[in-house]
Amino acid sequence: MKNFFIISLLITIPYQAFAGINDMENACESIPGMYECKSMNSSSFWVIISNSSLNHNYQSYGSMLCDGGKRNFNVNKGYSITFWNRNGGELYKYRCY
Repeated sequence: MKNFFIISLLITIPYQAFAGINDMENACESIPGMYECKSMNSSSFWVIISNSSLNHNYQSYGSMLCDGGKRNFNVNKGYSITFWNRNGGELYKYRCY
């Protein structure tokens, strides 16, 4: 019984963490102006902006994604959110800690 509990716990925890980041990516992409959102690894979350020539408040976006990811999707803080234009140029880096 103890082994079953440990195996169940090991299977469930990674799945829940993975589901949380997927949900966060989907929610991020539903925000107007966000073209694509992707967790690159445990320390990096990338956001590609649809039209980087518009006046965007990347500091505010980063704060919203960082706090909302923790609160709504249980994504732990401890990563950077990098905003990119569609040509691959870095626009802003927000530290989510």
